[in-house]
Amino acid sequence: MIRTMLRVRARPGCEDAVESAWRTVAGRISALSGSLGQDLLLDVDDPRSRIVVTEWADRAALRDYQNGPLAARFAETVRPLCEPAGAGSYRVMRDPGGEGATVFVDVELTVPAARLAEFERGYPEVKARMARVPGYLREDLLREPGSDIYHIFAEWRGEAEFHRWIGDPAHARQEAGPIAPFLLDIRRRLFHAVADQEMSMHLVFGGVR
Repeated sequence: MIRTMLRVRARPGCEDAVESAWRTVAGRISALSGSLGQDLLLDVDDPRSRIVVTEWADRAALRDYQNGPLAARFAETVRPLCEPAGAGSYRVMRDPGGEGATVFVDVELTVPAARLAEFERGYPEVKARMARVPGYLREDLLREPGSDIYHIFAEWRGEAEFHRWIGDPAHARQEAGPIAPFLLDIRRRLFHAVADQEMSMHLVFGGVR
């Protein structure tokens, strides 16, 4: 499975227009061969920023979408609605082999190649421990291709439950256990799902070029 994450920042007053533009193509994109899932997330710290998360069966499926007419049409539609994309706006990550609005948390960490075996031994135990935490729903472990940067991309039932857990200084000892040494230098980002009143927002973004 391949996951892409694209950050786009709407021009002032264009946030709804960006989401509306997506709704005109969402269904057709989700029907493409190899499309596994898509989400549009709202950056909690920047209401004008959206994170486009897409999942594909393989690179061929992703490439077919990126080079196809739907991606081009959508990119042309939203280009005037968004600020120019920065150098770090687009990321591709690969599966290493999986009350309140749902929130997503992206934890970026570095796992040196020399310690990868140690991390891989400890991570399944930590994931099993997390399954018992109130409010926690699921997570995926992903790696940026060709690098030692990993992402733990987790889904929580609500922001309050996530902050209640993260606010407990003992949680690192209780749940992080075997991989705690890898979590000393991390980058954590919190996202809200952007939902339409009639459907769950599934979003694939062809790229703002």
